[in-house]
Amino acid sequence: MFTGIVEEVGRVTRIRTARRDRKRPYHHHRTITAVSTPKELKPGNSVAVSGVCLTALDIKPGSFCADLAPETWALTSFFAHA
Repeated sequence: MFTGIVEEVGRVTRIRTARRDRKRPYHHHRTITAVSTPKELKPGNSVAVSGVCLTALDIKPGSFCADLAPETWALTSFFAHA
């Protein structure tokens, strides 16, 4: 459970579902746009997105990406945003 301070409200700007391999057939890749937060992030940092703690990946000015495991996709409301 995330217990940090909310510093910024971002927006999911892209959702991509891709096939990986037989063990993990699908993953869901999300791009989140946020003005300030990516400036402070480093790869591997945790970020709360819709109450779910995600790992920041592919950090760019103004956005970052996070992969969602199939379990996270199935057990949260992320699928409703697709």
